[in-house]
Amino acid sequence: MSGMVYWAELQSELGSTGLKVVVDIPFPGSPWTGTLNGKRFLMSIPSRSEKTGPREWMIVTLIGQENLEEIISHLSEFMEYKPFCRYNDSIIDKATTEKGLEKSITYEWSSTDASQRFSQLEADGNKYNLERLEGGFEPLKPPEMSKFYQEFTPETVQKWEKAMPENPDAEWNYNKIREILPFVKKVMPRIGQSQSLFGLSIISLASKCEAKEEQRIVRYGLEPLLKSGVLAEEDVEEIVQWFLETTPTWDTGGDWQFKKEFEIDGIKYGLITDSHRNHRDLNLQVIH
Repeated sequence: MSGMVYWAELQSELGSTGLKVVVDIPFPGSPWTGTLNGKRFLMSIPSRSEKTGPREWMIVTLIGQENLEEIISHLSEFMEYKPFCRYNDSIIDKATTEKGLEKSITYEWSSTDASQRFSQLEADGNKYNLERLEGGFEPLKPPEMSKFYQEFTPETVQKWEKAMPENPDAEWNYNKIREILPFVKKVMPRIGQSQSLFGLSIISLASKCEAKEEQRIVRYGLEPLLKSGVLAEEDVEEIVQWFLETTPTWDTGGDWQFKKEFEIDGIKYGLITDSHRNHRDLNLQVIH
């Protein structure tokens, strides 16, 4: 992703955690600015790592913020791990005082070198009230599948079947239930937590992982399709390889390398891969 952090991406991802956030248009070479719950903030952050998935570090200064615990919880959800320290900064104090702003506090996250960074902060004469935070120095663990997938259940199918006569045009994630129900009943698939613009996401990955982890994540999502006979083993291998070889970018605009069509109960479906808006997806499409 060329080390670029996009305004729309940052605004969307922060907002999706439940934060009431407005991200300002950035100035080149300066930290991001904006408001969280109506209070000003500063943020320095890199793009997502193509090797590990989550961002490797983040520095956030909150100015006059009262609900610190709640906001840090949301920011940790955004980062996918906890901050390792917090402190005050005399240089920022001076700037906020001159502008008539309230007192600030800074939090830092790091997935790789928290101990080394903490030592640097201890030696920095401008940092005071430096506090090490519990849980922030723990190494990242492989993500659980619940991060990537939600699973259909027989209870969901029963509810849909019961509701269908009352509303034949009912939708789920912008798909007509009556059109995807035969597929769901046959396959009982795992559905990506994020949804694509191009169909119902069977798999949706927002960033790259280590190859071993990525194979595990993709194969888990494909398992119901393999067991139901919708996909053959060679199809699974092709899809896995596509995910391993494809790096998501913001403006790819679609990369439909894998395509397969099939029919269930008279309804034609297609499976298609695409890379768009920093996501790589395997989508289900209804063919009309």
